[in-house]
Amino acid sequence: MNNNFCKNCTGCGACFNKCPTGAILMKENAEGFLYPFIDSQKCIDCHLCERVCPVLNYHRVKKDNPPCYAVAATDEIRQNSSSGGVFSVLAMYILAQGGAVVGASFAEDASVRHIIIENSAELYKLQGSKYLQSNITGVYKPVKAILDTGRQLLFSGTPCQIAGIKSFLKKDYSNLYLLDIVCHGTPSPKVFKKYLNEKFPNQKFVTTNFRDKRNGWSPELTTTTTTTTTTTTTTTSFAAKNDDYMRAFLNNLCLRKSCGSCLFNSLPRQGDLTLGDFWGIDVINKKLNDERGLSEVLINTDKGGRLLEECKPQFKIFEQTDFDAILPYNPTIYISGKHHGNRDKFFNDIKSKTLHTAVDDNLKYDYLCLNFWTSLNYGAVLTAYAFQTVLESLGYTNAHIDYRYDHIKNKFDGSFTDKFARKYLHQTRQCYNYKDFRGLNEIVRNGFIVGSDQVFRDDYIRHIPGIYLLAFANPDKQRIAISASFGKDTFKLKDADKFFAAFDAISVREDDGLNILRQHNYPDGKHILDPVFLADSQIFKDLAEGINIPADMVVGYVLDENENIKNLTQQYGNKYVNIAKEDLSVEQFIAYFLNAKAIITDSFHGTCFAIIFNKPFRTFDNITRGNSRFSSLFNTFGLDYDNLDKDIDWDSINKIINIEKDKGREWLKHNLEKPTKNNVKLWKKLHKLAAKRKHHSFWWHLRHLKF
Repeated sequence: MNNNFCKNCTGCGACFNKCPTGAILMKENAEGFLYPFIDSQKCIDCHLCERVCPVLNYHRVKKDNPPCYAVAATDEIRQNSSSGGVFSVLAMYILAQGGAVVGASFAEDASVRHIIIENSAELYKLQGSKYLQSNITGVYKPVKAILDTGRQLLFSGTPCQIAGIKSFLKKDYSNLYLLDIVCHGTPSPKVFKKYLNEKFPNQKFVTTNFRDKRNGWSPELTTTTTTTTTTTTTTTSFAAKNDDYMRAFLNNLCLRKSCGSCLFNSLPRQGDLTLGDFWGIDVINKKLNDERGLSEVLINTDKGGRLLEECKPQFKIFEQTDFDAILPYNPTIYISGKHHGNRDKFFNDIKSKTLHTAVDDNLKYDYLCLNFWTSLNYGAVLTAYAFQTVLESLGYTNAHIDYRYDHIKNKFDGSFTDKFARKYLHQTRQCYNYKDFRGLNEIVRNGFIVGSDQVFRDDYIRHIPGIYLLAFANPDKQRIAISASFGKDTFKLKDADKFFAAFDAISVREDDGLNILRQHNYPDGKHILDPVFLADSQIFKDLAEGINIPADMVVGYVLDENENIKNLTQQYGNKYVNIAKEDLSVEQFIAYFLNAKAIITDSFHGTCFAIIFNKPFRTFDNITRGNSRFSSLFNTFGLDYDNLDKDIDWDSINKIINIEKDKGREWLKHNLEKPTKNNVKLWKKLHKLAAKRKHHSFWWHLRHLKF
């Protein structure tokens, strides 16, 4: 067996416990997370590890949304609990029946391990949140032994841990109650130990209360750590926003790799019950918030519902609420969080820097980029990814601004764009309005870059010029446009001259864009190809690695079919496929282009990838989506719309690609190194102009346009 048999390993340890020969050991990797390592001398290739792995055997079953309750225990119980004290009430009920309870507990070495308790005197060990990954590997077999005796058992853990124990047991025990938590992600134990060593040198760890309620229950968390020396015991508290470990955790700098694309932080949930903080209760029903803590409880199975009903008399607050209403305030109920774009750099930095310095350095990006990557469009997200790699190759950290549009906001989560972006694209928090964009100045060092794509198209940005023309950027931040497209050969936007004048550098994707810039008193524009040409083409080939696609297909990427396209494609019969109508991942999309015999498209980026991968192609114009981008592209390469039957000199084309790539990267490098204009007077004018506009999301306005 290969040590990498599960690429998205959660560290649940099911494989370790299932191995019949003890060939698997759980070892810390360089980031401090447990992963299975296989001793090839002991391995008998039985593949039980693969068959028990909950990731490799994951199947999502569609279910109705679960009933949701707002629940709180007595004030006394809640004082020692992170939120509403529901876990404590359930645990005491099971223990009173002669059962056992499993949960996360601090060990003397400041690690967290799952332990089994069998009396209420030990319950304090399991109470309260433990914000680091728990080692669960030691409880699987003892849990099974208890269940086999018929005793009741309550098992609490993260969704991936619940998935692990379920997969290991392979049996739905009627006496087993599974409780999964609404999980932000599991941070590294190694980072926590570094925090303790630097914050509390020469002191022995006793415990950390990550959710101290001395200031009440609220998202403004307080973290309290107790340590001892030979003579004294010290208790130290920090607001989470000022605590280096909590800053790393809450900003997703130090989470396990699998947390960014977790299969189990989703609906349906893994446990019989799901517990979490009832954030948003002040909006939903403020009367239920007494500021002592309130839990949201999801009933995922009948068994879970019966357990909660049995314990109902012990709760001070117990009221059913609208499930849909809680989701905006608790998104990790149905989808995993996203890693910070500097996650990998952070883990590398802590090898040589203090935690405080590493957190400070990595919470800011050198540049933030704005384009259309959220628009459920393969070309848009691949352009964003390409530009990200270009900036990284030049030595700049960067992230793409998460700005979604009304027409897709309910379709985005779980879409092919979302799945790809979670794996490959560095992203900011989601921005909803102009004020949110202004707040981005706090997390960027150098400036903002808009582009590529039709970010300068007037009918797209007329109502939101302050966003796409970067009026929100502070005067000390650079404003750069990379391969921005006007989408057509005309541009009418009030005060455009003032917005363009504030830019430090503007490049446009189409050569006729230079004329538009000159018409608006910006003579210094540059024609630069789309970032998919500026990136190393190997990044696209890597995406498609291992994906099997037939090599003799004529591949269509046709967004708007017409009679001319139908007449052409009919001649290929079953050797033609229009992938625009297929439900493909971004990686599969690229694989089709790589393996195509020829390309038929009406898409700009479809044409770009045909050229990059040296495929014969036929492009059909698409007036509603913009034709000037095609003519400009063909002028650059000496091509035309119909290149299916032509003997194209691809060597010459590739030389042009390399020339244009060098030109574009050199222009970008030069302008990134230039100081900003820092024109405070102009910035104030732009800010006033932008403030006059109603900054609804982009597509709120596009719904009223004809395409």
